[in-house]
Amino acid sequence: MRIAFVTPEYVSEQKFHGGLANYLQRTCHGLAQSNHEPAVFVVAGKTEQLRHNGITIYRVNCYQKWINAVNRLFCGGKTNSFIRWIWQSYALKRHIQKIHTQSPFDIIQYTNYTAVSLFKLKTVPSVTRISSYQPFLRDAYGFAKPTFTQQCLEKLEHRALKQSNHLFGPSKKISALIAEHTGKQVTVIPSPIAIPELSSSDDSLYRNQLSGKKYFLFFGTIGILKGVDIIAECINRFLSKYKDVYFVFIGKDVGFKRGVTMMAHVNSCAGEHSGRILHFSPLAHSVLFPIIQNAAAAVLPSRIDNFPNTCLEAMALGKIVIGSHGTSFEEIITDGHDGFLCNPADAQSLLNCLCKTADLSEQDKKRIEQNALLRIKEFDTSKTIALLTAYYEKAAAS
Repeated sequence: MRIAFVTPEYVSEQKFHGGLANYLQRTCHGLAQSNHEPAVFVVAGKTEQLRHNGITIYRVNCYQKWINAVNRLFCGGKTNSFIRWIWQSYALKRHIQKIHTQSPFDIIQYTNYTAVSLFKLKTVPSVTRISSYQPFLRDAYGFAKPTFTQQCLEKLEHRALKQSNHLFGPSKKISALIAEHTGKQVTVIPSPIAIPELSSSDDSLYRNQLSGKKYFLFFGTIGILKGVDIIAECINRFLSKYKDVYFVFIGKDVGFKRGVTMMAHVNSCAGEHSGRILHFSPLAHSVLFPIIQNAAAAVLPSRIDNFPNTCLEAMALGKIVIGSHGTSFEEIITDGHDGFLCNPADAQSLLNCLCKTADLSEQDKKRIEQNALLRIKEFDTSKTIALLTAYYEKAAAS
């Protein structure tokens, strides 16, 4: 099958290395290995075609100066994202149509993020994968009432979902919530994961900065949504109890409150122990994997998530993951068997899990790590890609 993926982000773009981008990269490689032909259409600042790790990428220029001008002139500067979302969906559609005319696609997979399926190419069967959902994100951030801009974006995203004939998502949790909000059936297809190949990894950062240290690790977007403020609440008590332990954060800091960065907040909460907190900017997987592999545990207390790549990657490297109940982590982790689950937004519950992990005997630690490796094999790329292609065939047939 020749499959087009339409997305606002992909790993070919320097500023995007999040869960959606990494999911798409693994899916495209899995499809290519199964003799399918994936191609990615991604929002960019320049229109061009390139090859990235064996996958054809169509970069589509969606950044137009007139958007800012129209927004300032008619909307008082309040709806820039709203106009940009509409335009980028239209621009993506035009480019897909052009390429489809030259070399037809069998099916198109859109992401629901930023409503890129708002303008769909109706001559080709399509599916939409649930990546996130604006109202859920707003609730997780604690915004009781949406702003005008948020209302506009939520309506666009909801409209794009409602007009999609085939919806699927990686977690039962989010899929059920989307089905309830839209009244549409949502199929669950887990994200693919494979045991990372470490032979070509770069362990220089680990050796220079972390070798010989016992450390707990958070990696991902450093913000409220991923529960980093909850880590901050209990980090002083944790580091006070375990004098030889460090805490490492890897990722983009998206801020805390009132202009304070999240890492500044974490360091402030750590107090006298802030010297045992290390922060690194987002890292390439080749550099990141050795750091994950040598961590005592991955600490990922999200307020809400959607079958997170961070959890899959850490478990695939044989690491204990501390996740949070009711956020889709429970679909991957069985508490106490192949990882640990704390209550969401509960610093005491997270501290209990951290201490429980730190106090494990070497034998119990190895047992849980081995169980994590066994669990992750259930989401092996070959299995999930087979489910996905069967879903494509069913969607195309209908």
